[in-house]
Amino acid sequence: MKGKGYIDPTAADELRYRFDRWALESVENRTASKRYKVQCIRALEMYMFPTFGNCDVRSAEHFSKTTIGA
Repeated sequence: MKGKGYIDPTAADELRYRFDRWALESVENRTASKRYKVQCIRALEMYMFPTFGNCDVRSAEHFSKTTIGA
């Protein structure tokens, strides 16, 4: 549609911008061994998801120096 773009903004999946989903998709899309991927996912679940799991990857507020430092 002219002036609107090709993608319907109401069809956007907001959950894809959550850190946990973004990180898991990033690991799954890597060209690495299954063992490496399992280790990465395990480390994410242990260390990153408890703090940043529900954060929005587009937000500078969620990933600022103070939040990461804490």
